[in-house]
Amino acid sequence: MCSSNTSLPCSALTSHFSTDDETSPTFPLRPSSLTPTRIAYGARVLNEGSVQSLPLLHFSGGAFISDSAGVVNVAKIKGIHNSMVTGIFGGEGAWKVVKEEAGEDASASATDLSSYISAFTKSWVYSDLHEIRNLRRSFNPPFFTSRGLGLLCGVNAGGLLRH
Repeated sequence: MCSSNTSLPCSALTSHFSTDDETSPTFPLRPSSLTPTRIAYGARVLNEGSVQSLPLLHFSGGAFISDSAGVVNVAKIKGIHNSMVTGIFGGEGAWKVVKEEAGEDASASATDLSSYISAFTKSWVYSDLHEIRNLRRSFNPPFFTSRGLGLLCGVNAGGLLRH
C-alpha cells in the first residue's frame, strides 16, 4: 500500500500522475513551518431598517428586492422569509408586465412595476416592518434621552417582540 490514507497500491496511483506533478503522491510538501498570513478579509453587512428607511422599490428597468431593499426585521434578526416574499412579489410584478406587453395591452412599459409596490404594502412583510419602525432608534446614544431609554429599552423591546 502507498499510504495509510488510501487502499490503492502505489502503482495504481503513480500510473495516472507524472512524478513532477503537484498532484502526485510523491510530490514534496512545502515546509509546514511557514507562518500563514491573511490575504483577504470578508465581512457581511445587513441592510437593517424599517418602513422609514425603505427606498423606492422600483426604478426604470428594475426593482429592489430581497435584502437590497432592506427588509430585515431588526427585532427578530430575521430576513430570509421577508427576502423570499419580496422576491416573489418582484417576480410576479415583472411577469405581469411581460404578459401585458405580449398580450393585447402593448402600452404597458417595462418600468411599470407598481403592482410590486402594491403587493408589498398589502403583505405581512410590510406590517411586520411597520411594527418595529422605531426600534432601532432606541439603541442610539445618549443612554437616557427624550427619544427613548436607549440600549436598555431597545434590548427589552427586542426581547418582547421576539418572544
